[in-house]
Amino acid sequence: MGESSNLTVNQFLYKNIPFAIEQDLVPISLIAKVPLVLLVSGKGPHHSVADLVQASKRKPLTFASSGNGTLGHLTGELWKKTGELDLLHIPYRGAAPAMADLSGGHVDLFFASITAALSSLQSGLVRALAVTTAERAPALPDIPTMAEAGYKDIEAAVIFGVVAPAGTPQALVTRLNHEINTALQQTSLRRSLLDLGAIPESLGGSVETFAGVLREERLKWGEVVQASGATVD
Repeated sequence: MGESSNLTVNQFLYKNIPFAIEQDLVPISLIAKVPLVLLVSGKGPHHSVADLVQASKRKPLTFASSGNGTLGHLTGELWKKTGELDLLHIPYRGAAPAMADLSGGHVDLFFASITAALSSLQSGLVRALAVTTAERAPALPDIPTMAEAGYKDIEAAVIFGVVAPAGTPQALVTRLNHEINTALQQTSLRRSLLDLGAIPESLGGSVETFAGVLREERLKWGEVVQASGATVD
């Protein structure tokens, strides 16, 4: 199973990946999409996306990520460009230290996956301002979308899916896709994925649907990497 970094982003960040993703792998099935959520400190003065935008006009804001080239980093860069905002990227080694510095007020904002944010949100250490999907996320139904805040181009979700080596017989690809989709219909598994922030409509689907998702994501984030000059350590 792969996720956004190794399926759609890393090929634009690393010069020497030992395999060609589109040539050496074939899609089997999407498992789930988990949106990102724009977070600020629970103790801070910002209660809306508009608050952050106004603050960035007074002085540059810092945005945390769980590392260079991560989806949260690239989403921040995308918002910086499309929103013409003055944002400075501060990379961390993982979501936990980024969340700790955000809650302590040492950085201004953080695009984190809903999964990584839930415990800090529930404890009040951080505050959610918007989710990065076209529709509100079931895990955070009271939180508006970035589109509602006026930024319809800010859509991002961590993608989880199953791939196989190129040359896998088509009959096996079809069977695996069927078995995965059958498993994803189990109430307990669906509930677990939804509790982790997954979008219900993203659970499973055809081989062709997953292939289309991967194509769109590679095109989008490849352009963001090129435009932002994002690199990895």
